[in-house]
Amino acid sequence: MACVGTHPFSRWAEQDITQKERYHLLVNRCQWPARRLMIFGLHVHVGIASGEKATATFNSLSTYIPHLLALSASSPYFKGEETGLASCRVKIFESLPTAGLPYRLLNWAEFQRLMITLVNARAIESVREIWWACARTPSSAPSRSGSATGCRRSTTSLP
Repeated sequence: MACVGTHPFSRWAEQDITQKERYHLLVNRCQWPARRLMIFGLHVHVGIASGEKATATFNSLSTYIPHLLALSASSPYFKGEETGLASCRVKIFESLPTAGLPYRLLNWAEFQRLMITLVNARAIESVREIWWACARTPSSAPSRSGSATGCRRSTTSLP
């Protein structure tokens, strides 16, 4: 078992940023919301053969996001303080401009247009910077489903 959510008493301002260019670019672009991301989560990658099937699947799955979050809520503390929230992690994570609840999109073409718009506006550099609770990605990168806070069995998923 591995617990995920937020660390109950560590201070985000005292932590080092992982030495990968991607994370430093994120902090550079998003500033304070990205610096306080001392959160842990589990997401599941699901391969879906076509963009149209992925869009239909994620539109259906998004109906269950509140249920999945309720089942996985395990982060009531942040910086040693009780937050009054069952999942403080979710509130911290959704402060990023490309995180939170997914848009309901009609089809794969609409998703592609949205990604092109976000890249052209320099809101993102690639689709990998979309962190919706249910995210679609092209076949060259895995699709991600269910960014939940909670515990997992280490035998059923890999970091």
